[in-house]
Amino acid sequence: LKVTRIVNEPTAAALAYGIDKSDQEQKIMVFSFGGGTNDTTVMDFGGGVFEVLSTSGDTQTGGADLDKAVMDYVVDEFRSKTGVDLTSDLSAMARVKEASEKAKIELSTILTTDIDLPYVAMKEGQPLNLHLTLNRAKLEQLTRPIVEKIRKPIIQTIKDAKLTPQQLAKIIVFGGQTKMPLVQQFIEDVVGKKPERGLDPMECVALGAAIQGGVLAGEISDIVLLDVTPLSLGVETLGSV
Repeated sequence: LKVTRIVNEPTAAALAYGIDKSDQEQKIMVFSFGGGTNDTTVMDFGGGVFEVLSTSGDTQTGGADLDKAVMDYVVDEFRSKTGVDLTSDLSAMARVKEASEKAKIELSTILTTDIDLPYVAMKEGQPLNLHLTLNRAKLEQLTRPIVEKIRKPIIQTIKDAKLTPQQLAKIIVFGGQTKMPLVQQFIEDVVGKKPERGLDPMECVALGAAIQGGVLAGEISDIVLLDVTPLSLGVETLGSV
């Protein structure tokens, strides 16, 4: 197996969205928010050439952190009602984790959901059931502080590209967490434009990578991709000058 080229996920997403079909030069921001990380890329397209101007991200913030916020809330609510701490029971916590992620996903399309875990613990020889109703407003309250962490990388990426948010023609988002209304609204608030939502955010990277494969194989000849390193680089001298 020979690795011919590595393409960044945001770059692949831009290819999948067919930005190359545009006749006009435009600046595009691509935002990724997956299970473990988030990335922002600003690129310029014109004359069949994709040029990545800047890219940045947070490798410590992702969907798992949103799941953890919901899990902590569920565990705290169960403890306050029953006096039982589930964190010492690995089996129970695995069930709570699965149910919390499921509830988070459901609340992207509905306003209220129930978390039901029968026989999740024992107290004085009696089984305990966990039942909790979670609504979208509460989910957003729990996860907003985590989502807020992505503001700085987005602003830094636009700054590194020497642009302002007003100069961005389109905003493309992908990754499972971008299905959340909170995340979509947050991106719109930070950048001032609604994100494009034409493709499945779980598939567009693979589609874009396939297009890049077509370029390398010679099947597509009207696209040129100029990429950059995935993190901003700098030089520090002695004394932090």
